[in-house]
Amino acid sequence: MRDRNFFPVLTELELQLPMYLTSAGGWINQERTDRPDGFFSFQWIQCLRGQGRLELGGAAADVGEGQGMLLYAGVPHRYYAVQEPWSVVWVTFHGSVVPEMLERLRLKESGVYTVSEPESLLEQLDRAAEVMSGSDPLRGYEGSALLYRLLLDLAKRSSFKAGGSRQQHLQSIAPMLRLIEERYADDLSLDDLAGSLGVTPQYACALFRRSFGMRPFEYVTKHRLRRAKELLLADFSLAVAEVGRRVGYGHTSYFIKLFKQQEGMTPSQFRQLFLG
Repeated sequence: MRDRNFFPVLTELELQLPMYLTSAGGWINQERTDRPDGFFSFQWIQCLRGQGRLELGGAAADVGEGQGMLLYAGVPHRYYAVQEPWSVVWVTFHGSVVPEMLERLRLKESGVYTVSEPESLLEQLDRAAEVMSGSDPLRGYEGSALLYRLLLDLAKRSSFKAGGSRQQHLQSIAPMLRLIEERYADDLSLDDLAGSLGVTPQYACALFRRSFGMRPFEYVTKHRLRRAKELLLADFSLAVAEVGRRVGYGHTSYFIKLFKQQEGMTPSQFRQLFLG
């Protein structure tokens, strides 16, 4: 690795994109940086080797391999090496939807995040630097797409403070998800779902809510209705009652009511919408 930093020429059209990269690069040995007024862009700075320290809001946290700093625009901070060389790569970014998107992705705070499988993010950071250093006059558009994927990956793979990443949370309930996939049409109980994990029903619910923000049987319902929509369009001659039975609803009236609650239309109306 060598020191590098790239800044795009952002046209007025690119500045109107929902999000866009403002720089990308890396340092072999990150110098001490003091920003009492914060920085004008949002930043993701990922550690390659060595160790640094971030001071933020009166607290300090170390940043080592497999970790990075997410820094909101305008937030005062300071960071410096404590074990040299402290090698880092980064992107800075902005855009009208960035604050809301970070909130929705649960990347709600400036601070140090731990990343599972950091190589995936590093590949995207390298690609961002490659795009920013190129000569394509439309590289701002590609940079915007790269940034979107990077933030999604960060949300999936990172954890803040003591919490695990979403990817790790999903791995913890993988047997439950497989059971739902295989037996969604059966009369599953919470005990069945908890048994797939070897935990209590209460803890199974807690694990599921942590991963998806909903109860297990809300997910079962969504999975059943997804299959129902596929069946409705796979065979137009298949009766609505039979579709409901195949996805786990023996009472046709309840199936139709639930489908309308979730989809805003009855199964027949859904099918007609696609038939034209």
